[in-house]
Amino acid sequence: MLSDKIKTSLLRYWRSKNYWASFEVHSPYGDIEDIVAFKETHIVVVEIKISLSDLKRDIKKKKHKKIAKRSYRYMANHYYFCVPKELEEKALKYIEKKHPLFGLMIYDGDKAKVETIYFGKRNPKPYIQMGGKPISVTRRAKKIAKNPQKSFIKSAMNSMCNQLTRLMEKKFYMGES
Repeated sequence: MLSDKIKTSLLRYWRSKNYWASFEVHSPYGDIEDIVAFKETHIVVVEIKISLSDLKRDIKKKKHKKIAKRSYRYMANHYYFCVPKELEEKALKYIEKKHPLFGLMIYDGDKAKVETIYFGKRNPKPYIQMGGKPISVTRRAKKIAKNPQKSFIKSAMNSMCNQLTRLMEKKFYMGES
């Protein structure tokens, strides 16, 4: 699924920038954000859109209008949309017109490299390693909030713990050891 590949690539991207990152995070204003990345008190939100109609529909939400007006009390410092490479030009024009504070990230699947490496001498276990640089920033987001709410970071950390727990449960209790 394309959105899962983009999520995985975004998590790798933010990790390479020394940010903690999580996906499907409950935001303090009642929405679920695709990616939340943070370092100390700097928070970045990224929403993934896989079609132009998805972007246009989402950007009209009340939430984005309030963020653009800086009228939410609990906000991240920067907001981005991430789209596949083929939508870059149209998405850029649309974002510049509708929400000039928001940034644009691009996913280029052709630059993603996935390889399987085997570790261990007796019973080699596969380890999937992702390489390449499939994420790039086309348009930097402007700073929206100076001091984001700590509850946003707490929510992202809680989400990360839940995700790790689900992975471990799947591995140990569903027979994928």
